This record gives sequence, C-alpha cells and structure tokens, in this order.
Amino acid sequence: MAVGGEYSRTERTTAPSSRRLSVGPLLALAAGVAIGAAAGTGVGLLALAAASPDDDWASLGAFLVGAVAGLGVGVAAYVAALVLAARRLLPAGRRAAPVLLTLLGEAAVAGYGAALMAVLRPTSAGWTSLLLLLAVTAGGCGPAAFLWVGTSGRPRRAALVVVAGSALTAGLVVTGSDILAQVRTDRVADELPLALFDGTTADPAYPGWRRDVFTSLQVRPAHTFTERGHEGYLKYVAPGGVVFVTMHTDAGDCDTPAPDYTCSALGRTPAGQLRSYARTSPYGSYPRADRFVAVVYPDGSGVSVNLTTGSGRGDSSADQAATVLGALRRVDRDRFEDRTGSRLDVP
Repeated sequence: MAVGGEYSRTERTTAPSSRRLSVGPLLALAAGVAIGAAAGTGVGLLALAAASPDDDWASLGAFLVGAVAGLGVGVAAYVAALVLAARRLLPAGRRAAPVLLTLLGEAAVAGYGAALMAVLRPTSAGWTSLLLLLAVTAGGCGPAAFLWVGTSGRPRRAALVVVAGSALTAGLVVTGSDILAQVRTDRVADELPLALFDGTTADPAYPGWRRDVFTSLQVRPAHTFTERGHEGYLKYVAPGGVVFVTMHTDAGDCDTPAPDYTCSALGRTPAGQLRSYARTSPYGSYPRADRFVAVVYPDGSGVSVNLTTGSGRGDSSADQAATVLGALRRVDRDRFEDRTGSRLDVP
C-alpha cells in the first residue's frame, strides 16, 4: 500500500525500472504505427480494387480512405497498447494519469504543428528540422509521463524528467520564434512581384551587364519613391554604372509619391501602367536615385529601374528603361530563388 505518494516496502522492491517505464510507451507507439499502417494499406488496396479502372480519381480516393482508416485504427491500437503498458508497469491508482498525460501532451504537440503548417510554406528554411523536433517531442511525451508517475518516489530521477521536459519546451519555443520570423518573410514574399528576364533568368543578355550574386536577398521596408510596403532588388554592374531592378510590394498612387519625388504617367504596357519618378532634391546613396521608371501591376505592386547611371545600353533614357522592364516576367518564389541563387529574407 502506498503512503504519502511512496511505494510500500513490498511495492518498492518490485517497482519497474526507469528503462521499462521509458520503453513501454515507445513500444505502444510503435505498435500503433505498425497496426495503423497495415490497416490503412489493406483498406486502401481494397478500396482501389473495388473502384472502376476508368476512374481517374480512384487512386486518390483509395489513398484518402486508407489514410483515414489507418489513422483511426492506429490511434485506437495505440491507446489500447498504452493502457496495457500502464497496467503492466504501474500499480493500481497510478495507471490513468500517465495515459492521460501522454495523450494530452501529444495532442498539444499535434495542435502546435497543425497551426504552423497552416501558415508556413513546406519549402521554408527549417521545415525539416521543425518536423523532426515535433516528432521527437511527441514521441517523448509517453516516456516522460510514465517516468514522472512511476518515479515520483525518486526525486532525483523525477528532476531529470523535469529537466528533459523543460529542454524540449524551450526547443519548441525557440523554434517557434524562428518559424514566426519565417512566416513574416513568407507573407511579405507573397506580395513581392518577383521578376526574371523572360521569366527564366536573372542574367539578361545585355552587353557588359554583370549581376552581383547574394546568398540572400534582403527585403526591407520601402524607402524609394514609395514609402509603402517592402522592396527588394537585383543589382547589376553595367557599362554606364550600377543598375538596380527593384521590386516593390506597394508602388502607391502616382498622385501621392514619397516626399522629394514627382510622378508622371508614361502610358500603359501589357503588364501594367508605366510611370516615371524624378527626385526634386539631391540624394545620398541608392536607392534614392535621381530618377526611376517603373511598371505598376494591377495588384498595386511594381518593378522599377533607376536611371542615375543609365541602362547600360548606351544612354539613360526612359525608353531604354522601359525596354528592360518589358523584358521582365513575374515568376513564383521557388523559381526566383532557384534562378537567382538567393534566398529571400526579411530582417
């Protein structure tokens, strides 16, 4: 009989070891995964066999049916195996707590992961390490709960459980802050009009043009002819000087440009409105150039080319800048990062 939360003298001699308390819930998890996988595969194959061979959606439907069946059977098998492990390893009165703590902990980890998956791109940096951390944390819920209950009479080991749990929690918190920063980058990048020449390359076939290659493309708050949204640029060294192809999430209205700039509408192109921005006072360094020509897309974003140093093709006229802009095509983020060799980053 237990007194004050301790095992009695008889129970203490037969108390399970920490290794058994750790391995028991892990075996239950492995059993649930194996049984669920077998059940899901079996149900999926049966559904596929029963579907019409001419149905193009048969494979997808069979996969979904198998996945749902496998998940349901696997969870049921896991809970049953977890209860069995508690009955074998712990005395009466201490069996329900570790099972409930394990399931609550795993549900919390699953909810945390689902919330991140809803807002994070699968190709974002750190995605694989995040999934690994979540899997390890979920898998550690069972051993931690069983050790906590089974070793409550041994403070030293219980303290180790607390330390391990705190370390995992800290890892999730730190990873979560990194993920939130990545989410912010993803949202800004989704609004940025990423563009490549002919939609295929960041290196145009203009004589003498050389692109500065960066491992990351910094996307910062806009402070050129518009002070709205964010902007990022590709930098080129051309015969006439330095040329910047700048992408703006919000080009703003031509009637209300940023201070010290005037805006003139030059007409329309198949991509959007063509504008010219001229600075009315001296500037320090780029991107506050003397003049820009920009194409503004229907969604309000835009791409500009500075005219301070020319287009690199013989003069610095707006016609030449319009030619450069006309060669650009909007692309998705994956292609942009692949062709430029630069990862988008919002500091």
